[in-house]
Amino acid sequence: MNCETAIIEKLDRLKARIKPYRSVLVAYSGGVDSTLLLSVSAQVLGSEVTAVTVRHMAHSDEEMLAARQLTQALGVRHHILDASAACRPLFNQNDAERCYLCKRLIFEMLLAEAGRYDIEAVLDGSHTEDLTEERPGMRALAELGIAMPLREAGLNKRDIRLISKYLSLPTYNKPARPCLATRFPPGEAIDDSKLQMVQKAETYLAGLGIEDCRVRYRDGEARIETTRAGLSILLDMGILTGLDETLSAIGFSGILLDLKGRRGQ
Repeated sequence: MNCETAIIEKLDRLKARIKPYRSVLVAYSGGVDSTLLLSVSAQVLGSEVTAVTVRHMAHSDEEMLAARQLTQALGVRHHILDASAACRPLFNQNDAERCYLCKRLIFEMLLAEAGRYDIEAVLDGSHTEDLTEERPGMRALAELGIAMPLREAGLNKRDIRLISKYLSLPTYNKPARPCLATRFPPGEAIDDSKLQMVQKAETYLAGLGIEDCRVRYRDGEARIETTRAGLSILLDMGILTGLDETLSAIGFSGILLDLKGRRGQ
């Protein structure tokens, strides 16, 4: 079986998971996974697809704009729900259950939105690899009965990128961008100023050509995790000097580099 045949077979499996629904609401972040899910859902169900993006304090204006532009390009109806006020207490407390509670709250809102418009099912873009990692949010999805067609079709991250490229989706090589709240350890209160610090630091690094990175907030310091390619850019004295000056101006008290080149969630 050649590569294209394998991709088409996996795409057909995904379509088969979506086809039984009369109408769907796709939880849409604008990332690789949800864009593929939304695009294929639109191919299968046409106008019976609605994309909904839930915004809270860890989402930037740029993310919302990108989601809006992508749904317009796909010709899909798109709503944005604001969960900032509802999620704020969870972020401020940031205990070990924060991700689970936030995910449950968001998908309860999506289920309510689906009910309001008589939409049959809410779909999420989780895939098979999400089952192999510690993701508290997956528990919330299971409890609420949220459908996950990518996972049900047996697709992993590599499959999703290959199918996205085959379909000419602009997100096929987009770096993963987990929620900014993942940059903070449990117990560290998350507020707007800290989120803005992390966002500004990651935007600065992206401007240096280092898009695949995380800036972790650790007691006021920035711990930078990136790939080895990213480290090769950072380990230049001129770049390091500019990095120190910029992150100090943003408000960080110091900078730590993960020299092993590891990058997690």
